[in-house]
Amino acid sequence: MGYLFQINKMLVEIKKNTSGETGANKILVEDCIKRTPHIGEDNSLEIILSFCKGLDIIQEEDNRLVVTSVGNEIINFMPIINDARQIDPNDEQREFIIDLFSKTEFKKTLKQIFDSVKKDYTKKPTVFYFNKNQFYAYGDELVFLSELGFIVEKNSRYEIENTYNSIFMSCITNFTKEELLELQKAQDKVGKRGEELSIEWEKNRLKGTGRDDLAMLVADVSDDLTLGYDIESFNETNEDYKFDRKIEAKASSTEKRFFWSKGEVEAAEKFGENFWIYFWYDVWSEEPELTRIQNPYEKIRKNKEYVETAEKWRVNIESN
Repeated sequence: MGYLFQINKMLVEIKKNTSGETGANKILVEDCIKRTPHIGEDNSLEIILSFCKGLDIIQEEDNRLVVTSVGNEIINFMPIINDARQIDPNDEQREFIIDLFSKTEFKKTLKQIFDSVKKDYTKKPTVFYFNKNQFYAYGDELVFLSELGFIVEKNSRYEIENTYNSIFMSCITNFTKEELLELQKAQDKVGKRGEELSIEWEKNRLKGTGRDDLAMLVADVSDDLTLGYDIESFNETNEDYKFDRKIEAKASSTEKRFFWSKGEVEAAEKFGENFWIYFWYDVWSEEPELTRIQNPYEKIRKNKEYVETAEKWRVNIESN
């Protein structure tokens, strides 16, 4: 079994054996875990405990283990069937733990590993990766990151999933200012491409309804970061030439997901049915894929189809 499975098992056993606010006896918890083995469960309990303490999931004091508030949130992601928590890992747990990387002591462990990361600037966006020798040399930590989906095996190497580049960057120490600027420029190019595709598509939409007069007035307002959207356009029934369609352009070259900022969420709530998200997937291909979402505040925010992290939300686009 993987590391997250064993973390879940340890959390459940601690809760079962907790007395008051003093937590559970460490030796008792370890004995309970060993008495209920699972196939493939061969990772050292000390390694599992070190991950838990580094991520602030568990605290240890005077040979007693206490589940923290963070640990309780992980437990809450485990479904209950027949009055028992199911300890098989799930995607909600994986995403939650990845978000802890830069916020906990585990960041120090990752820094030591990420200092040796390699960079492939020929890719858009830049790809960060480990070769196979590095992967096996670091062992437990990189296997854990692979299990969580933070790194994936591609092209005979282990690449950091570019969706998590911002989390990765917050943990690194060996990047020069020039390298960070180059990475930011690559990310900016993807965003700008999404805006260009959205404007072109919007103009063609209006022309297709016989409203060439409106198409020529579609405006790029992305430089004004206070608005919460990138493009001002029109519904085809518009008669007064006042902008009545607000469009936030989103784009990705590799993943069907995007980040939604607090300001954009507030704009979506304000404009309701007149606010749209145009999300472009695989923007550098000959035929990028467009998903349009009208009134995303209702469809995404209020229906909880997002993962909230501080001042932004990550939205996954489901394939049809």
